[in-house]
Amino acid sequence: MLEEVQGRTDTLIFYEAPHHLKKTLQALISVLGDARQAALGRELTKRFEEFQRGTLGELAAYYEENEPRGEYVIVVEGCGEEAAEAVEEKPQDPKALYEHYLAKGMPKKEAMRAAAKDLGVSRRDIYNMLLEEE
Repeated sequence: MLEEVQGRTDTLIFYEAPHHLKKTLQALISVLGDARQAALGRELTKRFEEFQRGTLGELAAYYEENEPRGEYVIVVEGCGEEAAEAVEEKPQDPKALYEHYLAKGMPKKEAMRAAAKDLGVSRRDIYNMLLEEE
């Protein structure tokens, strides 16, 4: 889902529970990049309401050292016009698509899973295709 919105110029808004916040920030970084500006709102309209602003990388680093508490709203800036035009089309060849995800820093297993999902096939099919090409 994040890859579908990575080139959008609109502001992105996500709601997240505290026990998922760290993983969500890492997922946002892996697809949108760690330099994208964002704001986190915690416990909106409640006694302990607070806001943090910074890049996705800065916010993720903060929550690696501080345990998230409360419900969060994550607001992420939209992609700039130039960057939106530069968002590439993903390759349709299984091996190229797999390598595309590896280049983004995904572990091999996740890269196979993502390639399989994009192509509408099973992860085993991707694995077998990669074995055949070796």
